[in-house]
Amino acid sequence: MALSSRMEQAKSILPRLFRRSTFRVLGELDVVRGYWAETVGPRLAERSEPVRAARGRLVVEVDSEPYLDLLSRMADEVVCCLRSELPDTSVRSIEFRLADVAPRPQEPVKP
Repeated sequence: MALSSRMEQAKSILPRLFRRSTFRVLGELDVVRGYWAETVGPRLAERSEPVRAARGRLVVEVDSEPYLDLLSRMADEVVCCLRSELPDTSVRSIEFRLADVAPRPQEPVKP
């Protein structure tokens, strides 16, 4: 087998091994938090935060009603993106809930 072919095999395997060991060391919630902005985009990530992961359910707090509504409608898509980015995740569903925070100035929500 040529060296370049071996290197390509290693490149395809290493990220998956790293993710698997990262889940064990950090815990699923921390790994999901690390990929949250990449999953929902920076604007929605600023307005939401994963707070719990247990038994296949991810709980995410959102800072305003309009963003809660938007993310709730996107739940299936967000789960799909998370599972694509993190194949070893146990997340199968997401519960979005309103966080207890001081209200921010309202901005128009763009889907």
